[in-house]
Amino acid sequence: MGEKEIKTTVLDKLLKTGQIDFSSIVFSEMNLARKARRVDLGYIRNQEMVAIEIKSEKDSLFRLAGQLEEYRKYFDRVIVAVAGKYVEGVLAIADDDVAVWEVTSDGLKVIRKGRLIKNISKQNYLELMTKREVSLLARRIGIIPSDLAMYELKIEVSSRLNKISKSDVKDILLDGISKRFSMPSNRFLAKVCAFGSVRPSDVILLSPYLKRVVEVA
Repeated sequence: MGEKEIKTTVLDKLLKTGQIDFSSIVFSEMNLARKARRVDLGYIRNQEMVAIEIKSEKDSLFRLAGQLEEYRKYFDRVIVAVAGKYVEGVLAIADDDVAVWEVTSDGLKVIRKGRLIKNISKQNYLELMTKREVSLLARRIGIIPSDLAMYELKIEVSSRLNKISKSDVKDILLDGISKRFSMPSNRFLAKVCAFGSVRPSDVILLSPYLKRVVEVA
């Protein structure tokens, strides 16, 4: 199966099991800190951030260890959705807290459930923030952001993270991600929630780069 087909199956499963709904934020191709990596799919629901890495039959597992190491720094849950031929390879690479889903033309099978990833640091949340989000955080801890360039602002905020709780830092990040991806998420969820299923033509609606949406009947 190709990447688009795997994404379709995964999103359809999430929708039909109630893991995503119109109250969620669903995103695609999210850049991580320093833009060295991008998350294939992800969603936010009930204050949890979930990252989903897709490995189709045309992909390799060469970069997977590094990708998962990065995702586990920021996300509450990490899932690898993989073509059947890579299941054993992924199980050998991924930590036990990473879920593994096998996707075939017959559907989706949960190979390993995974579990909540703990001890994500405030510093890691800071790394994912845009300038707008860092500025909001700065004001919360008594820093005037307009006086500092982004690099200097992050250093100053980082030095004062002890003045704010981890839950408050995470709330600022989640609110920022929600604002960044609200448009593509809303147009995707409006369609799939109305139909009750996800089709391959729906996946493009999640693209943050999509300028003009052509509705597919």
